[in-house]
Amino acid sequence: MVDNAYPPVDIQCCASSNYLVCLSNCSTSYSWSDTYVAYNALPCVDFSPTLGVTITSGSYIVNLTNTAAHFSIMFNNTNGWRTLTSVTAGGSGAPWQLECDIDIRLRPDNGLINTPPTANIISPIKIPVNVQETIQWSTFDADGDDIRCRWATGAECGGVCKSLSTYPAGTNLTSNCALNIKGTAVGTWYALAIMVEDFVNSTSFTALSSVPLQFLISVINASCLDPPDIIPLDQSCIGVKVGVNYTYIFYAISNCGSTVTISDIATQSFTGLRKIVPVTAINSTLYYIEVQWTPSASQTGSQTLSWAYNHHNTALHLLLKIERLQVPVQQNT
Repeated sequence: MVDNAYPPVDIQCCASSNYLVCLSNCSTSYSWSDTYVAYNALPCVDFSPTLGVTITSGSYIVNLTNTAAHFSIMFNNTNGWRTLTSVTAGGSGAPWQLECDIDIRLRPDNGLINTPPTANIISPIKIPVNVQETIQWSTFDADGDDIRCRWATGAECGGVCKSLSTYPAGTNLTSNCALNIKGTAVGTWYALAIMVEDFVNSTSFTALSSVPLQFLISVINASCLDPPDIIPLDQSCIGVKVGVNYTYIFYAISNCGSTVTISDIATQSFTGLRKIVPVTAINSTLYYIEVQWTPSASQTGSQTLSWAYNHHNTALHLLLKIERLQVPVQQNT
């Protein structure tokens, strides 16, 4: 089980600077001060032993007094990435850097403060060698804005900015947030730095906000290239109520025959989600996990759950996104 009762995960070993600092337009922030990021206080929300993944999550609240604030903040780390394949991408110990825009000015179309998009992905993603893969991550915008993705540049990506020699030939990123990549050598590692942006509509060229998304890709030998059938289908949306316990079962049907097992179904979730039944075989090709969650009032809105599967210790790409719309408990009158 994974829930908010699990102890914090200390990743302090990898940090050389633990602050969010103002990068540009700082005069508009008025009350902004460098914010300490407490790595050793982040709770574990998910883990997968077979995939070797531990996920932590946290939030920091900063009160801004200037209603015209529009500035950029940055987090950087001089030695944050694992050893990467491309020398251009930094090789061993490439700098890790994130940039995010904060803008609380009122939107021109509706007179409200913009809500930036969210993006979720399980990292690292392992792709089979010499196979063209399309990887698409979960995105959501509470305002219903047009969401687009682009390569990060400059201060947005530090030592892993895209260049001609960073990724395999033919790698491209589409504006609708899909990455096309073909790994040609087993054992290679790539770091991807992408910005997710929202726009008023599909014809606008001015982003309302920019949110960083960074993850790793590893190229492997895969024992089976056929992904499982997923139940429920991708992009499901489910309504739940605050304070009401919710139980859900995810099924995966293996298309690789009975000799290849699904050894794990890894999730990237949110605080409070519990795996009450680990990956379990119903028969030689059908597997499931069971999760449970009681939403709190602070989780009102959309919560995204992503998951990936592990085929006989061979993990393939991201498969599923679920957006859960939580409805606050109605008060008696």
